[in-house]
Amino acid sequence: MSLQLDSLVTDLIFQGNAALDQAMLVEGLGGEELLATKQVLDIDRLEPRAEMELSPSMPFRRRGEKRIMLLDANVVPPRADPQADPIVRGDLRPAREELIGICERLPIRLGRLFVLGSWGDAVIVARNIRDLRAIALVLWALDPQTDVDGKRRGSQLSNKEFEEKLLAYEKRLDELDDEQIFAGLDLTASPSGGAASPGQAGRRGDIAFERRGDLMIVDVLEADGTWDQRKSMLLEQQLAAVERFSIMPGAPSTSAPRVPLPVAGPAGVPAA
Repeated sequence: MSLQLDSLVTDLIFQGNAALDQAMLVEGLGGEELLATKQVLDIDRLEPRAEMELSPSMPFRRRGEKRIMLLDANVVPPRADPQADPIVRGDLRPAREELIGICERLPIRLGRLFVLGSWGDAVIVARNIRDLRAIALVLWALDPQTDVDGKRRGSQLSNKEFEEKLLAYEKRLDELDDEQIFAGLDLTASPSGGAASPGQAGRRGDIAFERRGDLMIVDVLEADGTWDQRKSMLLEQQLAAVERFSIMPGAPSTSAPRVPLPVAGPAGVPAA
């Protein structure tokens, strides 16, 4: 399997109860002509170690949830040194719309855009905001030096401590409700630059949130469609909200502020 670094990845995790036949899947992904321009990876056909190296989905992905990656090496100009250059050049706005269209047509639990070989997402699409937080908490869950309370250690956790943290993953997702998670994004301006009232789609400096039908979309793209990966860390931190962990994993937070989510508009029409 030959994969090119900096290939644009459209990552799709399907709902566990999704009933899919081949024709429906091909049509939902854009048709045979479009798929012929991409490299298609059925993650379940790879060894678990390969998924961990490409982009780990445990403990987010549940048993029975199919995962497919579409790789396109023709969108992003390869960087000489991705570790030293955080700017992904190339207009990712068409890829963003393509991802949203796939999520509208198929029973997708979570869809993402990122580049191969780098951590962080340019765009995330989900059907509930809890899943946005759940994928952001994967980094905390898999970090061998961060404990169950979100504190960074000077040495690695013991096997027992690491197992306890993985068991606490689902409990941590029960601590903040939808409005508390949304409040953590602190959206203070609309895409047009004016003040955003509660319930609107908006942008907080580097992070945009939008609702289309039952889809929730967050992204950190620039106005020209390029992507500064450093802003993905800000997005991940705000969604994960590790600093708001309860003392007892799973205990609902009573102090975190709440902001109403944007009202869902018709599918294919951005919220306004």
